[in-house]
Amino acid sequence: MTTVLKVENLSKGFFRNKALDHLNLEIEKGKVYGILALMEAEKLLSLKF
Repeated sequence: MTTVLKVENLSKGFFRNKALDHLNLEIEKGKVYGILALMEAEKLLSLKF
């Protein structure tokens, strides 16, 4: 399949808190994915990047 989005080792922090720590994500054309997280903010932060 063709990869339409690939993210490797994405990290983001605010002050001393890590919001994302080495996120790896690869989305292929024609597939549907879901993101699971405890809080809504975690999912939104991942998608904003």
